Parts: sequence; structure tokens; C-alpha cells
Amino acid sequence: MTAISLLLIAFGTAFTLTPCVRHLARWIGIVDQPNPRKVHKTATPLLGGVSVAMAIGCTVLVACVFGPQPHLRPPLDLSIVGPILMGAAVVFCTGLWDDVRPLPVWVKLLCQAVAAAVAIGYGIRVNHLSLFGGSSMELGIWAIPVSFFWILGITNAFNLLDGLDGLVSGLAIIIAAANALFFFSLGDMQMMLLLLVLFGALLGFLPYNFNPATIFLGDSGSLVIGYILSVTAISSAQNSVTSLAVIIPLLLFGLPIVDTLLSMTRRLAASVKLHRASRARLKDRIRCASAMFEADRRHIHHRLLAIGFSHRHAVLVLYGIALAMAALAMLSVLAQYRNAGMLLIAVGTATYAGIRRLGYDEIEFLQTRTVLRWYEQTRVNRRLARVLIHAMLVALAYWGAFFLKYDNPGSNALHTWYLHAFPIHLVMQFLLGAFPFSRSPYVT
Repeated sequence: MTAISLLLIAFGTAFTLTPCVRHLARWIGIVDQPNPRKVHKTATPLLGGVSVAMAIGCTVLVACVFGPQPHLRPPLDLSIVGPILMGAAVVFCTGLWDDVRPLPVWVKLLCQAVAAAVAIGYGIRVNHLSLFGGSSMELGIWAIPVSFFWILGITNAFNLLDGLDGLVSGLAIIIAAANALFFFSLGDMQMMLLLLVLFGALLGFLPYNFNPATIFLGDSGSLVIGYILSVTAISSAQNSVTSLAVIIPLLLFGLPIVDTLLSMTRRLAASVKLHRASRARLKDRIRCASAMFEADRRHIHHRLLAIGFSHRHAVLVLYGIALAMAALAMLSVLAQYRNAGMLLIAVGTATYAGIRRLGYDEIEFLQTRTVLRWYEQTRVNRRLARVLIHAMLVALAYWGAFFLKYDNPGSNALHTWYLHAFPIHLVMQFLLGAFPFSRSPYVT
């Protein structure tokens, strides 16, 4: 009941405040003007992040001041969530300043580094990692730089993705909900409640931000969202006896990570080409290097628009991808990371195929002297894509049925039997699909 109450308070606050903030942004002239690089055609108010941040702040205040009973401990403990909120306040002020008067890139990065240092200074860091939930690896002195670059990277990834109406807010809703479920399974109630507050605030804001948007998040919103999600993703690793399985954040944050890596790769490739030009002037080289931090119209969502998707359909397709990745992440947790390596390889191969279909020629260097060169053959592409999709569906159906069928799937003997039977089941499915009689409606 406490979790539902906090979610509803955040939702109601954001839903009520957003029209007021929108009117204020128009009145004082803080609007995003259309230009050739942007998708929207009319001047749209910014400062949507203000309503989201105020909804989060008001809900946390209610939770901390007005607890369930005067003699009971408040549901949100400021000693745990306080450092996250302090860092979020730093990036919010930075983003708000940038919305009102654009800041240099180095100033924004410096403020984000301060916010990351706040979280790390209070002990929120990844001290040990596990690739697929098995044996862990102690990071030692590398815990601080790994945590630092993770926070900075994810924070900016959400800022870079903020290019279509409702894209960042919708993706953040999906990731926050999946992370809240994950923390609930770990027994980390503080992180779960904080993520539910973020979930409710974004849910109340999304009706005004979905296409056609009447207000944008702005940097004040996208930076705060990215910061809270990045810090909460690693905070429970410090307080949990289990290691942080790398596959979980890779799947949950797969779309922002891939888009950011693509942006850096193609801009770096353009910079390298310019540097190789014999007549390139120093001024041009410096300008090209700084362009790595500038916005453009070659992100994944822009490529979807370029190949014929409508604005809404492009956003809904990306929602669907995020939901599928979140479902795979949760299934990996429920299955105790069995076959996680195969799952990650399948997702990575499908990602590469999708990137190539979107027309990113800058990643052609990945084919040079690698086994990926053969992948560009059309027949192999189609066949391999079908095989991978079929294998993923078979795995999802098999393990999904396993967890639905048994009340106590934690039995080691049961796990072992099903784990050994899975390859046989997979082979049989492919054999059935190879014969004509498998097309009969009576064969499933």
C-alpha cells in the first residue's frame, strides 16, 4: 500500500504541475525553436523536467515527513536515498541552466562529474561484478572509475536519446518498472520505492510529452532521469551480498547504450577520416573533434524516421524493443542466468543486424578481417535472423513454461533435468521446422 500510495502521489503531482510549468515556460519564453536538425515543427515549451523533478521531490518529502504512523520509520530513508537525490539536484540545476541559457559542453560534464562524485563519495559504487551471475570479480581500485564512467555514460545516453516526443520518458518508465521489480526480488525496498516514485512522476508527465508533445523534458529532465536510473542500477550492489550481474544492465539499458556507442563511433570515424586528409587544417580538426559532443540527426530514432516510420510508430517500435529487453533481463534473473551467454550473443547479433539495416556505414570497419564479413551476404542474413529469432522464442517459451508450471522451481534436481533437456528440445524444434509436415496446423 505504501508503494502504491507513493506512485499515485508522484503521478498526481506531475499530472497537475505539468500544465502550470508549460504555461510558465511559454510566458517567460523558454521554448525549443524548430530548426533543420530537430524534428518538431513548432516552438515547444521546455522545462518539463521541472514538473518531473518537483513531483519526485514532493513525493519524497511526503514519504519522509508524513510516514504511515508517527511512531513508525518513514518508508523512504534519507540516509540511503539522500545521496542519490543530492546528485540528482546537481544535474537538475545544470540541465535547467542549460535549458535557459546553453552551457559549454565542458561545464555540463564537470557538473555531472560532481554529481557522480557525490554518489560515489557516499559509497554507491560497484565493488564486485559477475558476468552472468556466477563467480564474482573484485574491482578493487577500479570500482571508482568504473562507477564514475557508468554514471556519466548513462546520464548522457538519456540526454542524447531525447530526440522524439515521449521517447525518453517512455523508455525510462519501462526501465524504472523493470528495475523496481528486480530490486523487489532482491529485497531492496528503498531503491524499489525511489524507482516507483520516478515511475509515477514520468507516467503523469507522459500524456503531455507523447506525440504531438506540448512540452519537452529538456536537459533538466533527461539528465535527472539518466542520473537516477544509473545510480539506482548500481546502488544495491553495494548493499547486497550478491554481485551485480553485468547482463542485467546491459539488457535493461541496451538501447541507450547502443545509441550512445553508435554516436561516438560514427563521430570518431568522421574525425579519423578528417585527420587522415592531408589538407585538413588544424581548426577543422579541432572542430571535428568537438563535434563528438554535438547533437545531430543520425541517432537510431532519426534513422527510423528516415526509412519511413511515422513519429509515433518509431517511438512505439523503440518502446517494444525496450520491453523485450526488459523481459529478457527479468527472465534471466528468474532462470538464475542459465544460458545467459547464448542470450547475450543472440541479442548482440540481432543488434548488429538491426544497425546495419538502419544504414550506419560508419561501422563497416567492424568487418575488416573479422568473422563478421560473411554476415553481409543477403541469404545468410535472412537465414541467420530467422534462426536467431526462432531460438530466442523457443528459449523464452521453454523457460517461461518451466516457471509457470512448477510452484518450487528452485529444486536443484529439477533445474538440472530441465537444463540438460533444453538442448534436446531446441534441436527437436529446429528439426520439426525443417520438414513440410511441421507447417500443418496440428503440429505445434
